[in-house]
Amino acid sequence: MESFLPKLPIEAIYVPPRIENFCEAQEMTPAALCELRLLASARFDSQPLLCVVLAGDARLIEKLRREELIPLGSRIRTRLTTEQASREELLACLHHLLAGAGHASLMTPMLQQTLVDHAAGNYAS
Repeated sequence: MESFLPKLPIEAIYVPPRIENFCEAQEMTPAALCELRLLASARFDSQPLLCVVLAGDARLIEKLRREELIPLGSRIRTRLTTEQASREELLACLHHLLAGAGHASLMTPMLQQTLVDHAAGNYAS
C-alpha cells in the first residue's frame, strides 16, 4: 500500500509534548511537585516530553513559595489568577449556559439559585 505522506527524515518530524493537567494541585505534596519538575524538564532531541498545567486555589501560590519548591516556581512560564465571581455573575453565566443548551427552562429559578449559592464564587463548581 502506497503512503501519501511525504517522506521526511526522522529529525524533521515534530511531536508535541504530552500535556498533563493537575487540578487541586495545592493538595499535592512537595515531593510530588518536585518529581513533576523533573519530569517536565526531560527532553528528547531538544524537545520537551511533557507540559504540566497546575490548577489550584490561592494555597498553591503560597506552596510554590516554599524553599524546596522555588526551582519549580521559577520554571512556571504563565500564571493566570482568576477572582471570585459575584452571585450575579454566576447566575448570568448559568443563564447563558442554559440558553446555549437549547432549553433554558430545564431548571427552575429555585434550583438555579441553589446552584449559585453552592458554587460560592467558583465558575467551575
